[in-house]
Amino acid sequence: MIDARGTFDLVQALQSGAEREELDRLLNEPELDRMLPAVGIPRDLGLQMFRAAADPTRRNGLSELGQFVVSYLVDLVEHRSALESLVRDLSPLEDELLSTAFERTRQFLPKESRLGPIRLVVLPIGYDFRTDRETVYMDPLAMLALGYDGIRDTLTHELHHVARYRLTGEALTLMRPEEERPLSNPSELFREWLTWLEAEGIADCAHNMVESDLPIFRDAIEQRRRQMAEFPSLLVEAQERLLDPRLESSAGASALEGTRVWVRNLAHPVGARMAGEILTRCGREAVADCVGHPGEFLRRYAEVARAHDLARVDPRLIAWAEGSAA
Repeated sequence: MIDARGTFDLVQALQSGAEREELDRLLNEPELDRMLPAVGIPRDLGLQMFRAAADPTRRNGLSELGQFVVSYLVDLVEHRSALESLVRDLSPLEDELLSTAFERTRQFLPKESRLGPIRLVVLPIGYDFRTDRETVYMDPLAMLALGYDGIRDTLTHELHHVARYRLTGEALTLMRPEEERPLSNPSELFREWLTWLEAEGIADCAHNMVESDLPIFRDAIEQRRRQMAEFPSLLVEAQERLLDPRLESSAGASALEGTRVWVRNLAHPVGARMAGEILTRCGREAVADCVGHPGEFLRRYAEVARAHDLARVDPRLIAWAEGSAA
């Protein structure tokens, strides 16, 4: 059954004008304890925003981010009835929803891939769907905007990440950011970049948000389309950043983290274009063979790029990938 208990508890607290103590207690509850860290909002700041959403007299002087979060939470409260109806209608269809989505994503996975038990949790995370090992977290307002077909299509992408985790034991997304290990050198950053390109790029073959046309996601979709169109220059810039000698300097830690954020934010458009070229020139099986093998993904794309005069991969990075896979 789709688990929306935490979300409905939060909505109830906001509707009743809960004080700090009650909101603080709720944010310690599983799964709600992952909500603020997942979107990068410090806990104390998040509590202020939740209190402002519960009490209109506290909304003056909020930052732009605060105004956005409060607006989101107010929308969530206003749509409680519709969300309850959606969860109630979807719950008996959960097996069908998952099996249909997985049949689609299976086209871009090795033959031995499996789905197995999986949890679907409704969690307010800002119009996003995310996975953490074997759980898919679905934003409630995104669910309402997407409807059954859109939820199924989005799950197609997310289930690719779950199946990849089952193959490799490597979780792409951690809903507890404190679990993420800091980078210590450029080779770790490079490996992470390749992993995000391969994982997100191939999952985008299964389903890419640019295929949607929903008003609530219009700005994000248009931005993604622009980034995909800028793929050649973005690939060049990513490689320049990864090969920047300052990453090895005394200021390397700061430079590594800054570059990590940049390349992650562009993993979807860059990875999707690379995976799309492999798919077009070599077929689905070639794409599936790269799942869990980031170095092979880069090598395959580099071969296609040389043969068809596409944006090139720096030979130093190909050698780096081959060395890390050895």
